[in-house]
Amino acid sequence: MISMSSSSEPRSRQRSLKNVGGFLAPSLAVKLLPFCALPLLAKHLSLAEFGLCGILTTVFLFGNSVLGFGQDTVMFFESRGRKVSGRSGGISDALIVVYLGNTIVVVCLLASLVAGALGGWGSFYIAIVLEVVAASLYSAGYMPLTTLARINYQPRQFALITLGFAIAQYGIKLTVLPGASDPVLAWAMTDVGAAFLLLAASMIVLGVRRDVFWPSVVASSRMGLPLVPSKLAQWLQSSSDRSLITERLGAAHAGQYTAAGQFSNAALSMVVEVCRYFTPALSEYTKRENRCIEFDPRMRDVLNWQILAISAGSGTMSTMAPVLISFLYPPEYSSARSISSALALSVLVAGLGFVVINFVTVSLGRTNRIWVWTLMAAATSIVVNLALLERLGLPAAVVASVAGYGVVLIGISWSARRELIQAGALRMDGVLSVLISLSTILLSIAFCHSNVQLLIIQSLATLAFSMLVIRDIWKNYRVSDRTARRIFVSGNMGKD
Repeated sequence: MISMSSSSEPRSRQRSLKNVGGFLAPSLAVKLLPFCALPLLAKHLSLAEFGLCGILTTVFLFGNSVLGFGQDTVMFFESRGRKVSGRSGGISDALIVVYLGNTIVVVCLLASLVAGALGGWGSFYIAIVLEVVAASLYSAGYMPLTTLARINYQPRQFALITLGFAIAQYGIKLTVLPGASDPVLAWAMTDVGAAFLLLAASMIVLGVRRDVFWPSVVASSRMGLPLVPSKLAQWLQSSSDRSLITERLGAAHAGQYTAAGQFSNAALSMVVEVCRYFTPALSEYTKRENRCIEFDPRMRDVLNWQILAISAGSGTMSTMAPVLISFLYPPEYSSARSISSALALSVLVAGLGFVVINFVTVSLGRTNRIWVWTLMAAATSIVVNLALLERLGLPAAVVASVAGYGVVLIGISWSARRELIQAGALRMDGVLSVLISLSTILLSIAFCHSNVQLLIIQSLATLAFSMLVIRDIWKNYRVSDRTARRIFVSGNMGKD
């Protein structure tokens, strides 16, 4: 049984930077697993069936983005540096919102299935409804377990949950689909089965407090639910560009953008994973008394390390994505090289925006107006694409992406500018890391067709980022050394 209770290991050791890999590695493995499983499944599916299963996967991912009802943010906010479990105060209220909300969703979906069966729905429409059922069960089981593993800094439990579900999901598919008479419907049913197993495990491990205090449950829903339209807007922004490119420029250009976009998607997912690793510290290092907020000095390091990781990751993507495209794709995808380098700029801006959103929601507990900025970002991205795609081609999609993410970054940063400055977000190390990343991206765009020059640029960027890290470590060492000397001197003076 997975234990989500506290352990005896000090939180300072649990949160050490070397443990970031304990969360990154399973996340990366989960993203690589489909590359191995899907070719095996494709042998048993026609091209049309495989395309319909791709639509079901999109429906599943879309459901996951909204059916957590924003309660992961509530759980991070309520952790406040504690070791928590499913029965902890504040955490159990969020779990009740998730369980109750998804129970209502599943009941409504099952009722629609009955109506569909009576109305003669086709199997594909039934499969879509079942896929939403799977997303609802998955959200109620997966999100609470992984969020608590992050809060308690338990990488082994996190790896067991993420890898266990992915292996079960694709293992069931590989077993059931080859002999299925309707593989598309079977695809949806296997997702429901895997999600149900995960939910059952979650209910057994976490449980729910029986002494429910409904005003606290209402407060959790009020904090989390405003994030649902924000996630919808983010999904709309990220998915609209490809459909608009296909409509305005044709499928060939959409293929080029898809090849480049897979690297930005991978980079963004890794950036998000790094930021989520630091999310519990945002609550722990914030002291709230009435309307006054104070930040632990360590908050500066938490923000600085996130900015450094995002800057380094986006810079690396700008140089390495064109190199990988030259090896993995045929020559006709050469124009995707420049687009992949340019998309690193959207990764940088989106990553910085994610840091700001996490700070505002988890540290400050403000969720009510996030959706306004994300909706404006989605609208900005769509408008820019509509206005510039036919004039500029694929670079317009990059401009639209950067503009959309920029709206979120600038808008939310301005609304919380005082707290960000107070917390130490505008340190010189962070500014320098962003400038190094910008320089790397611009040079990569200019020399995107030369692998040798790209590797030289990456070597210089790595050297620059390494010097920043060494400088920061040395500075922290000097500060701790001076503090130790001051304590030693004051102790000797007390003895005299």
